[in-house]
Amino acid sequence: MKYLGLVLDGRWDFSAHFRQLAPKLKRAAGALSHLLPNIGGPEATCRKHFEGIVRSMALYGAPVWADHLTARNIVLLRQAQRVLVVRAIRGYPRVLASLYQWCKEALARGTRPAPQEAEACRSELRDVAMMVWKERLRYPSVTLAAIEAVRPVLQDWTGRRHGTLTFRLTQVLSGHGCFGRYLCRIGREPTSGCHHCNIGDEDTALHTLQECPA
Repeated sequence: MKYLGLVLDGRWDFSAHFRQLAPKLKRAAGALSHLLPNIGGPEATCRKHFEGIVRSMALYGAPVWADHLTARNIVLLRQAQRVLVVRAIRGYPRVLASLYQWCKEALARGTRPAPQEAEACRSELRDVAMMVWKERLRYPSVTLAAIEAVRPVLQDWTGRRHGTLTFRLTQVLSGHGCFGRYLCRIGREPTSGCHHCNIGDEDTALHTLQECPA
């Protein structure tokens, strides 16, 4: 049954909702990604605006289904997000669902939170989310060098008001770019060596930054 934009099913796991939502998100993300070339194109502010369109579509009704996210539903959301994430590096916050629950509990007690109280709660929830993120990054499985560089200053990094993630910088931070080790891993190069020098055994982002004279 479709009710107020949400597809409700007998098991109350929202699988049907996400199955119908995922293709819509992919189409929207695909259309917007054509406007956002990796090199050049709109600045970060415009990219964030376009990403926000898909994010708003994905998060519609989040306070209702946030506690019922199954592994399958998460996969469907991430597949659609991936289409646009290569153009604008962002993620889904769980702050909205927690804020909704806080407001719901306040109303149940017969009090209506003031805007200032809601904003203070939102700030606290962001801090909690940041702590959880930091804890998850303590045991990373990929891009260790980048994570170890960013994790100690994660709060400052996410809250900074200067600098943007360009296409090249994202390649350096993720290690997924024109580096021999990555290209060899995905079958684009026969070896992981550097084409420009004979220093070291592998061409990595760190090699490009610190060692390669080219």
